[in-house]
Amino acid sequence: MAFLHHLLVVRYLVRWGADHQAQNRSRQTSLHIARSNTSKNEEEEMSNKQLIRFLKQLICPPVEDVVQQPLNTTEPSRDLDTCELGAPVAINHIQITTKGSDNVWQKKFKDLVFQSPNHNLHDAAKTGAFWAAEQAIAQGADILHRKGNRTPYEVAQISIKEYSLKLSSSTLSLTDRSRIQTISSGCQQIADMIRKIAQINIIKAIDQSNAGLVMAYHLAGASLTADLIYKACSASDNVEIIDYLIKWTT
Repeated sequence: MAFLHHLLVVRYLVRWGADHQAQNRSRQTSLHIARSNTSKNEEEEMSNKQLIRFLKQLICPPVEDVVQQPLNTTEPSRDLDTCELGAPVAINHIQITTKGSDNVWQKKFKDLVFQSPNHNLHDAAKTGAFWAAEQAIAQGADILHRKGNRTPYEVAQISIKEYSLKLSSSTLSLTDRSRIQTISSGCQQIADMIRKIAQINIIKAIDQSNAGLVMAYHLAGASLTADLIYKACSASDNVEIIDYLIKWTT
């Protein structure tokens, strides 16, 4: 995370037991990486300076040097960011959340009135019926709902690959090729729509410190970015979320 100028993330990682002297494959520590950072703007430059000063603070000088050095009574500057170092924190296994927020009676009512929006969304994701997918979402279909242990997003992605394989056939007629291309395009549109919904909801899950939902919406199509790690450190003290995001973005 040092290469992203994310001081807050680094602070949390150190607080939770990360080794600031650990080296990457190029034998660089986090301090080496921070020093080699190239800032794009003034804000990044200031953040990187604070990051370097913070990492330098973690380096303990040799004992003999400490004895010989006079006591420094200078107060730290206002822009110096510090944190309390604590013991490593145990990271619990995340139990994925597979159900939406509707209660049982709400789901039964939706299934009765709308002929199972969840089922319709899965079918639409498989056949590329974008309008049917939009309608299912409007009727309350849950993008986390699994059918055959697959979310609608996963169904759409698998369908895209299957149709792409069919399109590679040299024996395909022009009529069939056009039809399959239309279906494949519909599957892609559905996947994109679900991904946008999942992206909105994963941010809400981070704000709620709900690790199970974060994992669920990731599997349902949400993209994990470095910005989400920063948001998680800012909005939540859930170490499981931070750990999960870091594992999938690095």
